[in-house]
Amino acid sequence: MTYILVNQRDLEYLTTIDELGSFVGAALQCNVTQPALSNQVRRIEERLGLVLFERLQNGVKITQAGQKVLDSARDVLCQMRDMADVVRACQDPLTIPVKLGFFPTLAPYAVPLLCTALRESCDGINMVFSEAFSEQLIEQILNKDIDAAMLALPVNVEGIDTVPLFVEDLYLVTPKDHPLANSASVSEDDLPLSELILLDKGHCLRDQALSLCQDSAVGADIPADLRATSMETVVQYVAHGFGCTLMPALAVQRYTNHETDCRFIKIDSDRFNRTIAFAHRTGCPRSSLIPPIVDAVKQTFPKDVISFIAT
Repeated sequence: MTYILVNQRDLEYLTTIDELGSFVGAALQCNVTQPALSNQVRRIEERLGLVLFERLQNGVKITQAGQKVLDSARDVLCQMRDMADVVRACQDPLTIPVKLGFFPTLAPYAVPLLCTALRESCDGINMVFSEAFSEQLIEQILNKDIDAAMLALPVNVEGIDTVPLFVEDLYLVTPKDHPLANSASVSEDDLPLSELILLDKGHCLRDQALSLCQDSAVGADIPADLRATSMETVVQYVAHGFGCTLMPALAVQRYTNHETDCRFIKIDSDRFNRTIAFAHRTGCPRSSLIPPIVDAVKQTFPKDVISFIAT
């Protein structure tokens, strides 16, 4: 068996040089002198019998062999970080904050409830929240930038496990003077598809709305330049008569508690809903903290608004 004598610090040097494309910048970030860093890299190259970087006048360029070595180095560093997390989690699971992500049409409505849940039921768990599109959250989980995320199912990604939490219905939102505004409910066939304002690309709620409606006429009567990057913007468009939209139940609860020129109408359909789950990386050492957070959610989130899934 052949052993390669490199340590964690060596691997950090190499990956930092590759990321910055400069020995000078890498030396500053690694808190060493540039000559010392250059000499160490030469020693590493001699041990490996490979040239990892091409030295150029305006920086460095990784070689083909160097790219393969650096890919492996990053995997090793991730595994070392995992091992450190495992050790700390075994010593005390609460020593490291749990990093949890949300997508934009859930974050404003779920985060306040989750903060309340943690204060009341999970004293001692320190949480760090972040917001991003679902595809970005999945990437962050796989890259170990966050521990878990609340995502809409399905999440069919290798290396990610899910714990279903609850189902929330989608409502039709109309202006107050819309023909359907005074309806207690609306059937799936009577939805004003051509009037629906959708969120911009990247929002999973947009993709779900298009999938549920299965109609090329969705938004046909809406100006092409009427763009919305947030649920709040869509609500303002609807309130001022530009169209209608679909809204999840937790958001509906938030808006119905405030005076608005919108009307929120239940859709008589078993299809118009979304299932929310905790998603985390398979084998994540922090996954042991997910069950108490799930329990806290089920104790605090409004049971008259969403339907919890038995686990």
